[in-house]
Amino acid sequence: MNKLIAKEVSGDVAHQYVEQLKNLVYQGSLAIVEIGRLLLIFRNEKLFIQLGHESFERFISDSDFGFAPKTAYAFCRIYEVYVMKFKMSEEDLALVAWSKLQALAPIVSDKEKDEAMEWLEKAKSMGSGDFYDAVAEQRHSRGVKDRPPYPKIRLCKTCHKWTVTFDDGSSCICI
Repeated sequence: MNKLIAKEVSGDVAHQYVEQLKNLVYQGSLAIVEIGRLLLIFRNEKLFIQLGHESFERFISDSDFGFAPKTAYAFCRIYEVYVMKFKMSEEDLALVAWSKLQALAPIVSDKEKDEAMEWLEKAKSMGSGDFYDAVAEQRHSRGVKDRPPYPKIRLCKTCHKWTVTFDDGSSCICI
């Protein structure tokens, strides 16, 4: 199926494509978790030295993996937090986008498993924009009591300018 279809596509075909996409994304997510496991072994056991690299970062940079050391560390962190700490299966993790797992790792890493699982359910059920807003609010409210809700910043689809909204009218009027 190498052709791009420029004409009409039936609803059945569109649904088949969506299922194919979901399956490919799931398989890619499984691969990312496994990549994290292998990178963690290389990092922790310093196997990169046996291949002539002075550091883990240099190993990633010199190898033709197609990602930066920062991404390698993110993959390692996902494996450490969700598989090693919370004993989640790779199959369950693959149901959540790796970018959401990465964003959530600093929040849940010091939590109990029940709270981490609640956050993972949010990651599965929320759209990306709402999820990242919730994560940002959680990050910014750490250690702050009675902090007002985090504002929402969106690009207006009509005028293409930024809008800032506050859910509870908590904007400052000091200026």
